[in-house]
Amino acid sequence: MYTQLLKETFLEIEDDDDESVKAFVDYCRLQSDVTKKDVDKIEQEYHNHKPIWWYTAPYFIYSMLNRGLRLMDVDIILKMGFFIRDLHQNRSCLEIIQA
Repeated sequence: MYTQLLKETFLEIEDDDDESVKAFVDYCRLQSDVTKKDVDKIEQEYHNHKPIWWYTAPYFIYSMLNRGLRLMDVDIILKMGFFIRDLHQNRSCLEIIQA
């Protein structure tokens, strides 16, 4: 139930996407398991690719998101909230197009 409530809350939040990406990048720079090169790529190219591309690309996003959700790490989940929304919205658009 807590997970469902958290999901619904994240999907309804509207925020400044650019500020959210910047906050995420700043957070990633503080993590010891994330390379500077990967963080720089996200900072410079996030809007050039669809969220599913970032999720499946050989970067840390997949592992960080899964770790945050698996451990219910609120810090990670909050920092990645914009990405969760983008991924969900992109998936919803694909379902509409394919219908």
